[in-house]
Amino acid sequence: MIKQFVLALLSVLSVLGWQVSAAQILEVDTASGKYQGLPSPVVSDVYSVYARGNLDRSEDCLTLNVFTAAVDDSAGLPVMVWFHGGSNTAGHGGAQIFDGSNLAARGAVVVTANYRLGPLGFLAHPALTAESEQAASGNYGLLDQVAALQWVRKNIARFGGDPTRVTIFGQSAGGEDVCLLMASPLTTGLIHRVIGQSPSGGCVRLERGLEGGADSAHARGVRFLEALGIKDSGSAALAAMRELSPEEITATASSEGNPNGPIIDGWVLPDAPARLFARGEYNRVP
Repeated sequence: MIKQFVLALLSVLSVLGWQVSAAQILEVDTASGKYQGLPSPVVSDVYSVYARGNLDRSEDCLTLNVFTAAVDDSAGLPVMVWFHGGSNTAGHGGAQIFDGSNLAARGAVVVTANYRLGPLGFLAHPALTAESEQAASGNYGLLDQVAALQWVRKNIARFGGDPTRVTIFGQSAGGEDVCLLMASPLTTGLIHRVIGQSPSGGCVRLERGLEGGADSAHARGVRFLEALGIKDSGSAALAAMRELSPEEITATASSEGNPNGPIIDGWVLPDAPARLFARGEYNRVP
């Protein structure tokens, strides 16, 4: 029998001061081996391909699903961690089209993970960068993916998985993200194989950084907050931003442009991925 578990995941970094549940195993219906999925990320768009199944949405979305056929924790099965696509603005790991039962039946432990989307996952702003210990902002969605991989390393053996045989894979924006995770120093030791399925062009063409003119991540973030009616700077801007509801933020993203997608922040991505690959400064995994 394929067992599915839904777990709450502790975020690495919050952008709006969210209260996120600590990692915990939720109660599973032992008769069916399944549990109804938790809410999906708050998004500014809903693609029809993701519109089957659970459409509840919430800020408190950092959850993952585990599919396993292992009967005990000594199986040592290979692990496959899936990151969905959707332009980093839509989708969720619990969509029915991403059901991991078939792969699990073939001898893998399958994990599908949520991560923050749109401005909630990728908003960079000078005030956010200033308060960050890493002097970085904007790659919160990627940090959520790193957190999922850290959780896998610590816990997947309990589901019969081998934490030293972890393959990350994803499609479209998810394919781009796994490519970028391959280039990130934060995933060293967490990943051992990478599969990018129709990855977006940012995998090799990403050049946008925090600074660098009108199209920089900081400049785009300032314009986005102005569209929300926030014209302050520094801590005042952050305080005003954190008073907004997720619905207000995502509605503005739909009408005023969406700060979506990874950037070169000097921390998660220390340089453009193409340059990191050219210099050999990446996780050398198949």
